[in-house]
Amino acid sequence: MDKTNRLMASGTQAAFGRPPKNPDKPKYYESDLHAFLVEKLPEACKLDGRIDVNRLSDATGNHRYTVYRWLEKNRLSVKAVKSLIEISGDPDTGEPRLTEDMLTPFLFD
Repeated sequence: MDKTNRLMASGTQAAFGRPPKNPDKPKYYESDLHAFLVEKLPEACKLDGRIDVNRLSDATGNHRYTVYRWLEKNRLSVKAVKSLIEISGDPDTGEPRLTEDMLTPFLFD
């Protein structure tokens, strides 16, 4: 029996995939931008209390990697700010929950 099968048979979780280059690096969902967006974005962009990167990338028209980069770097481009404001509309009133002023601390050129 190989090592993977033994680990699975013993009930121990096998470690698959490449280990992180920097295990001390904070996760994307620990950023200030992530916490802010969880508060402001509609439920359609969230899953289990976190931003669902796939849903957010589909809604904004950006690639998944781009959304991960926003959250990891805690920074947004001008295009990102515009797309987030566009999708942040309140379902009842239609008014955006995000404004440029709210996103300015995360903005870079």
